[in-house]
Amino acid sequence: MATRFVDSFDYYTQFGGIEQMSRKWTRVPVTPVAEIIAGGRFGGNCLKIAAGAAGCLVAIDEQATWTVGFAWQTNNLSVAAFLQIGSIWLNSNANGSLTVSRTATSLFTTSAGTLTTGTWYYLELKVFLDPSVGECTLRVNGIQKVTIGGVNTGSPAAAITFDGAGGGNTSLIDDLYINDGTGTVNTGFSGPIQLMAILPNRDNTSVGKHQWAPKGGSGGDLPQY
Repeated sequence: MATRFVDSFDYYTQFGGIEQMSRKWTRVPVTPVAEIIAGGRFGGNCLKIAAGAAGCLVAIDEQATWTVGFAWQTNNLSVAAFLQIGSIWLNSNANGSLTVSRTATSLFTTSAGTLTTGTWYYLELKVFLDPSVGECTLRVNGIQKVTIGGVNTGSPAAAITFDGAGGGNTSLIDDLYINDGTGTVNTGFSGPIQLMAILPNRDNTSVGKHQWAPKGGSGGDLPQY
C-alpha cells in the first residue's frame, strides 16, 4: 500500500459534525477547538483548528517515509507550527516564509512572501526519517521550494498531527492525503489534488444486490472513506 489516509472533510456535517471525525482520526479536539465549517478550498467544507490548540492527530503505523499533502489557509502569519510528522515540524513565519525543522533545529526556510493570509495554498511535505541520512522536500502549489538530504530528521514515526498554530493563527485544512513509501504507486507526491466525497442517495432495495452493513452495526454510523 502507499496511500494510507485521505479526507475531504465534506461529509461530516451529514452525520453529526466534528464528533464524527473521531471515528476516522486518532485524536480530535471538540468544538470550538476544532470544527467543520463551510468555505473550503473549492466551496465545500474544511477543517478549522483554533489558534494555540492541541491538534488533530492521525496515527497509522511506523514508517520512515511519509508524504503529506493538504490545502492550508491561515488568518495570520507569525512564527507558528501547524504540521508535525514524527520530529519534523512545518511552520509559518511573520514574513510569509515556511520553515521545516527537527524539533528546535531549523533545516531550511523558504523565501519571504511564500504565503499570504486568507489564501488557499496546497502544501506537500515529503520526509525520510533517519538520524543521519534523512531527507525533506517541500512543495507549494505543486512547485518544489526546497529539498535537503543527509541530515538528522529523527526516527521512523507513526503519528501525523495538524495543529492550530499559535500567535493568533487559525488553520484551515482541506483535501488531505497521506502517502507512505511502500508499494509501487503513490509513494511520493500526488500533487495539488481535490478530493470529493460521494454519498449514497438512497437505501439499496434491489433484490440480489449487495447489502452493506454500517460500521458498528447501527444505521447512524458514518461511512468510512
